[in-house]
Amino acid sequence: MKTEKKYILSLDLGTQGTKAALLDLDGNVITCGFSENLFSESDGGEITLSAEKLLAGVLASTKAVLEGRPDAAAGIAAVGVVGMMAGIVGIGDGWEALTPYDSGLDKRCETAIRRMQQMGENKVIELCGSPIIVAQGAKMYWWKMNHPEVFARVKKFVPASTYVCGCMAGLKAEDAYIDYTHIHLTCFADVEHNVWSGELLKLFDFPEEKLPKIVAPYDVIGCVTREWADSSGLREGTPIVAGCGDTAASSLGAGLVRKNMVLDVAGTASVLTACVSEYRPDTEKKILICPRSIIPGLWTPFGFVLGGETMSWYFDQINYDGSYSFGELARAAAGVENEGLFFLPYFAGRICPSEAGFSGHWLGLKFYHGREHMFKSIMESIAYEYKFYLQRIHELFPELEIREVLTGAGGARSQEFTQVKADVLGMPFVPLKQKDTSHKAAAIIAGYGVGIYSDMSEMALKMSKKYYGDRVFPEGQKTERYSAQYGKYLDIVGYMSELHRKFVL
Repeated sequence: MKTEKKYILSLDLGTQGTKAALLDLDGNVITCGFSENLFSESDGGEITLSAEKLLAGVLASTKAVLEGRPDAAAGIAAVGVVGMMAGIVGIGDGWEALTPYDSGLDKRCETAIRRMQQMGENKVIELCGSPIIVAQGAKMYWWKMNHPEVFARVKKFVPASTYVCGCMAGLKAEDAYIDYTHIHLTCFADVEHNVWSGELLKLFDFPEEKLPKIVAPYDVIGCVTREWADSSGLREGTPIVAGCGDTAASSLGAGLVRKNMVLDVAGTASVLTACVSEYRPDTEKKILICPRSIIPGLWTPFGFVLGGETMSWYFDQINYDGSYSFGELARAAAGVENEGLFFLPYFAGRICPSEAGFSGHWLGLKFYHGREHMFKSIMESIAYEYKFYLQRIHELFPELEIREVLTGAGGARSQEFTQVKADVLGMPFVPLKQKDTSHKAAAIIAGYGVGIYSDMSEMALKMSKKYYGDRVFPEGQKTERYSAQYGKYLDIVGYMSELHRKFVL
């Protein structure tokens, strides 16, 4: 008798769009689909995606996958969902969306951030592991401050991945959940003990009944309903696991599952993440965010800046006629040196540490500087931010022995960008030549949740190591020069921070 081939369906809900992928049990992507997410923007700073558009993208990408392999639906053992993390959806009793999903670039909650910071940010960092940033906690509090009538109607606030899973499984508000890779962004959690913090809820006078239960990413939360099966082509009764946030997924999919490992996620956000075995929040300098790893017992402190977003913005501005490629610009930038030219990559505010009113700057521009010099300065600024984060990681975890950095996502395919980061940090970078770390993570948690895999760490290493590329080593003379430049960069950031506090906020 022929054994039915097994698959896992992964859904990656991103800012640019929703990607669906069908993976075999070895983590190989068999076929995939994509549907663009078109966020709405307004002059008032609103950047939102309606729940209807979010679900339409999920259905369209899922159908694209199953149309490519119509025989696969019966073999899908589970569905895993990875979601963008900063925004939130307010739902009613029947899981209907009462608010749109708001982007991490939607900064209307800045007033809420400032009020919450005054009320007790140190306690939030101590218990929640994160400063108060443009993310779930401040956004929920913003609804409470500015739209009390909507806030009163909302039964639960949930992240994007939870909202989609709930729609697929036919959940009600009483079933609402949030997985533990998201809770550091809520401002109301005791992340070390994996519970909602009565102390923080009291501090901000926030009702606990608006918050969902906390679960593990691999917990099975329900099964595909007949209605969703009819709409998507999935098989009714297919198990759905809780899912996780995209940052956590990138770490797991890249194999960041052992102490002393460090990962550069060179995507829309440039994220430098370490893997540690103890929870040590950055209460003093408020630079690092310290969430749980998907792997129980591990933590992944990180800092991030919108590096890829900034490089893409610059490329779009100067390449309006489409006359050359991103690679050509990067190669031209690699051939120049930037003595005295600095860039601050804070177009959406500074995040680590949180200074929402900060903005982007070039300093030191001369007539002889060209587009390649300006692009080089953007790459260098991201590397300087990474060095800043890495120094703080060493301060908080002096026992770590970090010898190299894994680098993944789109930016890892740029030899020139990777070389700049290696030179500034003074250590080798190991490119991961795969584009689908989030899909692999979704497959791992889904497979673990239904008993296909017995060890998530081993599967992550097995799936990622075969994609290791050639190490990019630092060039000693450049590392020495960048060490001096880095000190100047930090001074400039400090001076500009003071100017922003005085004249902009």
